[in-house]
Amino acid sequence: MYKHLLYIGCLLMAHIGVAQSTQNSVPTLSMSEAISKSLKNNYDILIEQKRQEDAEQLNSWGQAGRYPTVAFQGGGQSNYIDNKPANPFALAGNNISNSINAALNAEWTLFNGFRVNISKEQLEKMEAQSNQQAQMVIESAVEQTILAYYNVQLQEENLKVFKTVLDLSKDRVELVRLQRELGSGTTFDVSQEETTFYNDSSNFVNQELVVANAYRDLNLLMGEKQLNQTYQLTDKLSYKPQDYAYEDLLERMQSQNSNLQRQYTTLALRQLEIRAQKTLRSPDVRLNAGYSGTQNWFTADFPIRTESEVQIPAGVGPTDPVTWADFVNLFGGSDVEEGETLTERQTNAGYSYGPFAQLNINIPIYTGGRNRRAIQSARLAYEQEQVNTTKVLQTLMNELNKTYEQYLNRRELVELTEKSVAAADINLRLSKEQLEQGTINSFDYRQVQTRYLNAAFRHLSAQYDLIQSNAALLRLTGGIVD
Repeated sequence: MYKHLLYIGCLLMAHIGVAQSTQNSVPTLSMSEAISKSLKNNYDILIEQKRQEDAEQLNSWGQAGRYPTVAFQGGGQSNYIDNKPANPFALAGNNISNSINAALNAEWTLFNGFRVNISKEQLEKMEAQSNQQAQMVIESAVEQTILAYYNVQLQEENLKVFKTVLDLSKDRVELVRLQRELGSGTTFDVSQEETTFYNDSSNFVNQELVVANAYRDLNLLMGEKQLNQTYQLTDKLSYKPQDYAYEDLLERMQSQNSNLQRQYTTLALRQLEIRAQKTLRSPDVRLNAGYSGTQNWFTADFPIRTESEVQIPAGVGPTDPVTWADFVNLFGGSDVEEGETLTERQTNAGYSYGPFAQLNINIPIYTGGRNRRAIQSARLAYEQEQVNTTKVLQTLMNELNKTYEQYLNRRELVELTEKSVAAADINLRLSKEQLEQGTINSFDYRQVQTRYLNAAFRHLSAQYDLIQSNAALLRLTGGIVD
């Protein structure tokens, strides 16, 4: 048992020694530096920034529909037809037609009940809403970073308390072991103190894991790649309470709270939607203009002139009408029968081009009540958002009221627990002396140790809780990022 106890003690001391030796090599981190890293690297903030950029680039007159849309259209077609028509005037044989066409078309909305202006106002409100949502995410990230930073401090301080108790237990084990060797102690006393030492060692090891996880949570909020990175935190777990007036906090919340401001923007968007739906009753005037052109080619067996029409070209023969035999000898050959139509393979080209313009006017007369119902739906959505705005305001007022009362309560608890720790520390030192003198037993001393642990933990938790309440008040009143 003694060897096993010695091994555990050496292992713990070696671990603590390594931690202390590496403490000077880890970087320092202040609260302001942690918040700065979070604002730069926090994943939620980075995602919201992209949404904010999207809303900003969408807020333009082009997106609202003020400017015309211009499009180029082009195409081509090729047809091959083997034709044997019943119509004597149609071209027989293999006909090939090719064509290409191109057009530049512009469409412009001249009037649609001022819907373009309303759409631009909606885009501006949507950009403002995106900025307010980004502000909410930033405030939440800052609050979480503050709490995570001080949570590391809280768990580090708890670890120190466990270390203090563990050292006391180790000293007590060595003392009762010495007393047993001198004959004034018993094996039962040694076993009892060793059990206490093992329990305190387990608490210390478990708390080390809690500290490591607290660092991981802080690194995640700061966007650090190395989640196991540790720091020397320069801002201690302490807070100087401020005197807040509830009326001032309420006024600041009503004018600066990001969630409430975003709700007001949403309400304004609902009102704009009513105006947008009313434009459905207005005439819609659109201008469509452009320039188009077509180039085509046609290849076929075209008939040439008959015997009665043919004249010998100049320089070929006599200028008088010739006989059929002469015509055949000149153009057809000896295998052409009299009366047969002679053809010649030819390709003809053609084109067409020019500007065009078209003015379209659409005046809604009857739509089966769809426009009226759309306007009514927009009005009902606006009324619903009014109720929701009142709900959000009341919810925030309730949260502010509870947080303010909680802040006052925790401020008082910090003062009380600080006095409790001081009294418990004095009692612990006096009890140790009494134990060494034999005026109290180990059971009484363990109870004193437990009371000291509880008092220290309550004081540390009270300090952390007060910081949490203060951060919540700052978030509710829109001042956490100032």
